[in-house]
Amino acid sequence: MKPKNVLLLFPKFEDGFVMGKVPLGLAYIASSLQKRGHYVEAYNLVVDPIEEIDFDKFEYVGITCLTAFISHVRELVTYVKNKNPNIITVVGGSHPSMKIKDSLLISEHIDYVVSGEGEVVMGLIVESENPKKDNIPGLYYLENGEAKGLPPNPKFNLDELPFPNQRIFDHGHLEKRNPFRAIAATRGCPFQCFNCQPYLRNLFSFKKRSPQNIINEMVYLQREYGQDYFGFVDSEFPIDKKWFLDFYDLVKKEKLEFNFHCNAFSKLIDEDIVKRYKDMNITRLAIGVESGNQHVIDNVLHKGINLEKTKGVFELVDRYGINSHAYFMVGIPGETLENMEETLQYALQLPATSVEFNILTPWPGTRFHDMGMENGWINKDYKYEEYNEKRIAVMSTDKWNGQDVINFHKKACEAFVAKGWRGAADGTVFSEKVPHFLVRKKLKRLNPSFTWRIRDVTQDNRSRFLYSGKR
Repeated sequence: MKPKNVLLLFPKFEDGFVMGKVPLGLAYIASSLQKRGHYVEAYNLVVDPIEEIDFDKFEYVGITCLTAFISHVRELVTYVKNKNPNIITVVGGSHPSMKIKDSLLISEHIDYVVSGEGEVVMGLIVESENPKKDNIPGLYYLENGEAKGLPPNPKFNLDELPFPNQRIFDHGHLEKRNPFRAIAATRGCPFQCFNCQPYLRNLFSFKKRSPQNIINEMVYLQREYGQDYFGFVDSEFPIDKKWFLDFYDLVKKEKLEFNFHCNAFSKLIDEDIVKRYKDMNITRLAIGVESGNQHVIDNVLHKGINLEKTKGVFELVDRYGINSHAYFMVGIPGETLENMEETLQYALQLPATSVEFNILTPWPGTRFHDMGMENGWINKDYKYEEYNEKRIAVMSTDKWNGQDVINFHKKACEAFVAKGWRGAADGTVFSEKVPHFLVRKKLKRLNPSFTWRIRDVTQDNRSRFLYSGKR
């Protein structure tokens, strides 16, 4: 078989989910194709100029599509086909995995979409003389206006995949701070929170890599590139205690020295694990709390955590001197405006280093999307491609409307600013508690006319905290 030339692209996206680092999923596909003997180039168009790409070199292009990327993917495949009309376009990612036919209809220039994990499927596509006739699991195409294809086959061992080739994305434009840090110990999630499932289960059946396989990747990255920082992108790390203890023992056995950050489920965390986090030089632990009301946690989100115990976890982490990050959502179907206020007060009292408030967005494939459609809660004026958890409230219920949620999000911003917390540019993250008078004093020294303000927020404006004033 003659090796093929394959191009992998992450679309340019600048509003909401902005990826300035390596897209790990495409990095896995790149290394899997290279292992099969194919030539691969990969670009993150958030940071890489598209003008640098010679499209005539390639026979196939694989493009990532999240729900919010739809319009960007439409523009991108049109641009690619104009540059090289003979190139075969393959679109994969979370949206094609949830909405197969909708994804095929994004553009007439899309030849195939891939549902589920793409490492094996992409290899089979580029090696097939006629993918439509080869019954490739996970591959779909349009025929007489209908989506044709076979469901994906998610049953494979993650340890059998080659390590992701993150360096293939290095064209000199990635974010400067630890751009190759991403590492994944698992795929999917075994828990049943309504804001994620069944999305994660359908996209990735839950799988764990062996601790030894991850250690092998870390040793390789340290020896080849001197990498000393890792960011575990798993939904939960650890996913179970025995696995984590085995991993820790191997770290000590190999005498690995590194820094890392990770996410965790609060009910899985105890002092034994926190001690090992600290010993392995953790820089930040992020925990999804989502709501400050126990009824919402239990009966709406189905998250299975206890808020008092979760607060204790943050206190434990704080005692060990570990930075912590807390995720929250507002606009959850089934909560009231009073429940949102409880969430804000819980967040303000939590001993976290940083907090993040997002607007619940009913992404296709989540239970909240199905509930929203069944109850007529989703605003039909917004197309999927306009969904944005940073600035748009897509849902309205009998207890509140979308503008109520936007107004409350603004109120949360103001509450953290009033405490002297520093706000990030996207208006959802607040961090590093600073004595209010010191911040004001510093700003006045830089410019006597600087004052605090919050931008007025509507459904069409991004809420954010700003320093402002006349210069």
